[in-house]
Amino acid sequence: MEGPEAPQSICVLGEQGSGIPTAALLALKLDQVCSADLSPSWNDPAHVQREAAEPTIRTLVTGALNRKGFRLCAEPQAADVFILAVPEDAWSDCCSSDDAKAVLRPWVKAIAPHLEPSTIVVLQSLVPPGTTDGPLRSLLSETLSDAEAASLCVACISEPLSCGFRLYDMVSGSRIIGAHAEDYGQVAAIYSSFVEGELIEAEPRVAETANIASRLMLAIRATGAYELSTMALEHGVDPETLLGIIRRTEQRASTKPLRPESILECGLPPIVTACDAPLRMRLATASQGAREELMRRVLSSARSLLSGITDPKVVLLAPDSSFKGIASSSDFVQQLADHLADEVRGCRALVVRLPSATMDPETYTSSLRDSDLLIVLGGPRELASVKPEETAPLMRRQVVLDPFLVLERGHWGEYDFGPRGSIGAG
Repeated sequence: MEGPEAPQSICVLGEQGSGIPTAALLALKLDQVCSADLSPSWNDPAHVQREAAEPTIRTLVTGALNRKGFRLCAEPQAADVFILAVPEDAWSDCCSSDDAKAVLRPWVKAIAPHLEPSTIVVLQSLVPPGTTDGPLRSLLSETLSDAEAASLCVACISEPLSCGFRLYDMVSGSRIIGAHAEDYGQVAAIYSSFVEGELIEAEPRVAETANIASRLMLAIRATGAYELSTMALEHGVDPETLLGIIRRTEQRASTKPLRPESILECGLPPIVTACDAPLRMRLATASQGAREELMRRVLSSARSLLSGITDPKVVLLAPDSSFKGIASSSDFVQQLADHLADEVRGCRALVVRLPSATMDPETYTSSLRDSDLLIVLGGPRELASVKPEETAPLMRRQVVLDPFLVLERGHWGEYDFGPRGSIGAG
């Protein structure tokens, strides 16, 4: 039996352009898509095409605007579906249900005149667990009667993790749809119009928690890769060999838990004490700790590699969009550059965004010329265009810092990028 069909009309509400990529992707397949923004300037086509973060997004928006069924509107229009693309930054100070209501109130107020009992409302953001069925549904109930509000299809979804190619990740990345069983098919029909990755069904609170946990796990993996490389290089061991052995040791012969008395005999505190804090606070604290530790270690390695150099020049290669892989709304790369400029005497720290810079050779080469240290912060896709044979002649010293171990060390070594270029060395 076939699932529900995609709705006839969709209105995507964003802020500072947060909803435009989703609206443009939907407009490629659907005939009635409206994009409205709480920031008035982002409802102007010229502004959108000029300010969109990535060249690929600008191209997408230009193509969508040429389609008859896509409109940029000054305010939300009547539609079957409203997608609230709330920026992740909006939740940075959210610690309670009242805080979440304060964030969502202007969004619900904007769509309130058009709400009907059959309306589908999708909260597209990385939200604190409990937001969809709690604060959002509560605010919707203030607009409709309790019976009408109860009949609304209210769901949540988060944009996939992206380290640079946002458009690619929006199409190919998996999505967790937080919806009750009777509503999941309607929401899946919307996103399946352009998402090629897996659509995963979960209850709203489970989906909200899983989206936050995925960011946390990325932070933990990044920090773990850093620790592994540091230890391996310190003892003259190949990191990949070390990682292979560690993975084998994690394949335990038995999953039978230890007896409680054996844990207590070792003097360890009961494991349940780690669960006393609210879930979102534990996740946020762990993620922030991983971020700060990674920042500290990258700075330490960079300072060591720049020791004794007068007025060094450092280039940080990073994805086009702000680097949010360490589960923070702020720009990790720019913070790192600012710290280097403050802590290393005479240091010039330049942030170069990929892939835009490699599309403009003059900008790329002028930034790298006469540099003393190259720090690469991204994954294999966005760094594919960075080649050692082109980079080495531009630099004053062939030293590269690779926190996430994405470069092919042997290939870079052929162009005099020595082992000091790996993180933790120097």
